[in-house]
Amino acid sequence: LTGDINSKVSGEINKLFEASGSEVACVGAGTEPVTMVPGKTNIIYCSIRADNQAEYQIKVKSIRGNILKESEIQKWVVGDNFYKRTVAPGDEDPKKFLRLDVPDNAPEDSITISVEVYKDNSLISSPDLDFKIQRAGIIKAAIC
Repeated sequence: LTGDINSKVSGEINKLFEASGSEVACVGAGTEPVTMVPGKTNIIYCSIRADNQAEYQIKVKSIRGNILKESEIQKWVVGDNFYKRTVAPGDEDPKKFLRLDVPDNAPEDSITISVEVYKDNSLISSPDLDFKIQRAGIIKAAIC
């Protein structure tokens, strides 16, 4: 199951790299919002294509919803809300950068997570990542 998830995440991130040509690509940066399922811990991944070894930081700048307040969404954050590691060329494995434990009773909403990406303490990118909280239908939940 973990291998299947990593394969899907890697495929999605590779599409983002191709579309943007960026050094860092995160799930949620595409044209369509990514679905978060209530009652589960939803993991947000980023991948880095380093030209040379460098220290990368990915930090949450803000999390906002259309209905939900940032203070409410912040309660869902599990652990740290940043990534800080040295990345070498060729290490393009998806990095778990943020975990959100979305409660069962969360309303369906659109969420934007604004992040800042630093390379050796210099800001290189500040993408907005788009997600939507959506319940899986009975048939869809049985299939997935």
